[in-house]
Amino acid sequence: MPEIKATEQPLKDIFNDRYLFSIPPYQRPYAWTTEETGELLDDLLYAVREREEIDDAPPYFLGSIVIIQEDSDQPEAEVVDGQQRLTTLTILLCVLRELSNSDNRKIHLNKFIYQEANEFTETKDVFRLTLRKRDRGFFRDKVLVRDRLGSFLKEDPVGWTDSQQRIFENASYLWKELRELDEGDRAKLAKFVSQHCYLVVVSASDLSSAYRIFSVMNARGLDLSPTDILKADIIGKMESAIRSKYTDKWEGIEEEVGRDNFSYLFGHIRMIYMRDKARGALNKEFHD
Repeated sequence: MPEIKATEQPLKDIFNDRYLFSIPPYQRPYAWTTEETGELLDDLLYAVREREEIDDAPPYFLGSIVIIQEDSDQPEAEVVDGQQRLTTLTILLCVLRELSNSDNRKIHLNKFIYQEANEFTETKDVFRLTLRKRDRGFFRDKVLVRDRLGSFLKEDPVGWTDSQQRIFENASYLWKELRELDEGDRAKLAKFVSQHCYLVVVSASDLSSAYRIFSVMNARGLDLSPTDILKADIIGKMESAIRSKYTDKWEGIEEEVGRDNFSYLFGHIRMIYMRDKARGALNKEFHD
């Protein structure tokens, strides 16, 4: 029997040994711009100030994520919806870690980013968030690994993919903004983010249940396009052995023509087959 459950959790209980998040290859690329990242940072800094002034200030709600966790006793979790927030929050934690003047704080912040091996708890050395294959090594080597971020921000992003440029731009933006704060204010922000920021984690035990939730939820951040939903629906239902092959084909075309033009392309394909003007949502008409 498929199981679906939703729990509201602070980030300190999400970026810990309970979860090892991975972005499946059929997901869209990381796409948040500095506009969304700037809005998030402004909201967080405002909430930090509000908590200082009001003792019983409410926690800050970051929205929800949808994951597939086939075995609730195991940390492996495939992210169906929420990669934009999880990735941006991870970048934020990495920037706070690298800008800290305290070795002790660096160690504590790194625990939200990296899980160390422990023979007694049977955990392994692994980063808590793994991006899709195309961006995995880039994100790990340039952002997640300690003491790499400063050098990364001096690189020239020419020739990088759109998602890699978004990672670079958001990391640069957060670095510039947070560098202007003093060490005490950065520490307050890190404490607030870990203790008083909450996500609703919607966990499904199987793929079909997760995508049923995914297709109807209104997530905070960038709206899902009809082609995003089609991609998740079509490629998500393929056998795992061939998903990467068709994901690469899909994303290759999307990158070549551009995200907006890719949606227009599906509109033209729909017209060829329907031979009539659009009367409903693109993804629904493709199903029909």
